[in-house]
Amino acid sequence: MKSKLLLASLMVSGAILVGTNQNSIVKAADLSSTTEVNSGVSFTGIFRYTNGLPIESGSYVQLKNQANNETISKTVNASGAVTFNATDGLKTGTSYEVIVNNQKLNYTLQLSSGNSNTSKTFTVNLPGAELPLTYTVNARYTNGLPLSEGTEVKLRNLTDGSTEVLIKKVNSQGSVTFTEADGLKKGVNYSVEVPGLATGYSIRYDLGGNKSKDFILETTELKPSEQNSASSSSSNLLSSSTNSTSLSNSNKANSTSSEDLKKQALNVAATASHKATSATNLPTKKQVKNLPQTGTKSALLLTALGLLSLLASKLLFKRRIN
Repeated sequence: MKSKLLLASLMVSGAILVGTNQNSIVKAADLSSTTEVNSGVSFTGIFRYTNGLPIESGSYVQLKNQANNETISKTVNASGAVTFNATDGLKTGTSYEVIVNNQKLNYTLQLSSGNSNTSKTFTVNLPGAELPLTYTVNARYTNGLPLSEGTEVKLRNLTDGSTEVLIKKVNSQGSVTFTEADGLKKGVNYSVEVPGLATGYSIRYDLGGNKSKDFILETTELKPSEQNSASSSSSNLLSSSTNSTSLSNSNKANSTSSEDLKKQALNVAATASHKATSATNLPTKKQVKNLPQTGTKSALLLTALGLLSLLASKLLFKRRIN
């Protein structure tokens, strides 16, 4: 009796064990289906700066799970591209935030069974692009003098054939600064137009910050030292001209005086000759009392000779001066 009970007990235990083992078996079809979903998901990101160049090789790209903040991180290759797949932990039905070098991009990645393999190109701001942009023009002539205060400087927008022109005037130092408040933009090509600039010049800045450029302009103006020299030369020339004029006037005056003396001498000589001729007609005894005293004729001749000698001296002096 006891042996029958023991046999029945063993049979029941075996049946229970077989039932338990059957419930823990996983079907091969289910296992195959799960593996296909996980291995087929992928996402490729291509990252370029605003100037079109790829971001630096080795830059970090992160996919942040918005549900639990888990992050998948990989680095880009030399082309600025990186691919995430199931091996990296990428899952379908999950929303990811895309982050590049700690810079959040305005994009949410969502993968489903219908688009489990996808790619996208992203534009990334260059480091420093968040800074405001300023551009300063310093304009001076070749002689070192600044561009005249109030002169207009223009920045002409060359991007996409735009006709936008930014215009401002230089200060007393020949400088002017354009800011984003004036309409200056990053990633835009501008031609710089400065009066007197011999060659064309253009700029483009994708990053913010304070930018500046010194321009040397063609001019015929003189440096201060050259202006002083020119002024001194002009003064010397004027003085020389004045002295020449004075000397010329003096020569004219001397010439005039000589002519006057010559005329006076001739007049005196004529008078003396006339009196000498008149003296040949001797007066009567009654007229003797009214005649000049003895020696008057000789005195007049001596005076005429003195004047002629003076005239000759003047003429000789004039020749020596010339």
